[in-house]
Amino acid sequence: IEYYLQQEDLLAISAQLEATNSHLEAVLETVPSGVVVTDADGKITIWNREAEEITGYSSLEALGKDLGEVFSLKEIGSSGEYTIERKDHERIVILANQRIMEDENGVVKGEVISFVDITEKRLLEEEIKKRNEYLEKVLDKTPVATITVDEAGRISMINPAARGLLGIEEYEAGKITVSEIFNVPVKIS
Repeated sequence: IEYYLQQEDLLAISAQLEATNSHLEAVLETVPSGVVVTDADGKITIWNREAEEITGYSSLEALGKDLGEVFSLKEIGSSGEYTIERKDHERIVILANQRIMEDENGVVKGEVISFVDITEKRLLEEEIKKRNEYLEKVLDKTPVATITVDEAGRISMINPAARGLLGIEEYEAGKITVSEIFNVPVKIS
């Protein structure tokens, strides 16, 4: 009878573990980040659908391989932006978070990495930077006094013609408001 109860307990625990694993797999497949888990030897044990999309490597190609064979990050356990090469040799920028998994004795059991592709965001930021630099050059050469302000009325740019007209030698963007220059309340709408 005792053997039967132990076996019954084991079957119940096994069913609970299977349900938990199924739930975890569903979560990993729906998160909008690539998720990779490695074992203590750095071999990939989990590679979700978003990791496939971002890197171009299927889970069949990635599972069981050393993480460095698929992509490498500078330091194990570090987080930040990295440029990696996809399977198709396209270079992309990812934002990655890494965490070492340790047991209760501090023994490393593996690593969890989550990452998102921020390549398009970086390209857009670079384009905005270039356009802003171009706009600033144009406004610096314009003989017409020009001031740009943000929603709060803080000056974001004042060209040399406006600085000369108003007697402003230097300014720091975002530190001076239009109201301070003209000594009157100015409503931005």
